[in-house]
Amino acid sequence: MDENGCSPDHVTYNTIIQGFLQHNETSWAVKYLQMMLDKGFSASATTCTILIDLLSTNHADQTLQEFFKNLCESFLVLQRAGQISYSTFTV
Repeated sequence: MDENGCSPDHVTYNTIIQGFLQHNETSWAVKYLQMMLDKGFSASATTCTILIDLLSTNHADQTLQEFFKNLCESFLVLQRAGQISYSTFTV
């Protein structure tokens, strides 16, 4: 998409990630999650809801579980550093 001058936003990433997860393509979902974060987007409440819904099923593999664990740990570090003043979920 970037090659065509149409850069994805967080809604685009969430939609793509959700599609991969619904088709049990967790490795691709994690790649796009990481790409989204690398491009400066943060995991929104929508992103977290998508992940939590998947983690509550039997379809979550170890890669996704590790990614979510690291995401939660990063969130808690930012919160403790005073960079986040609210919590969207509890670990």
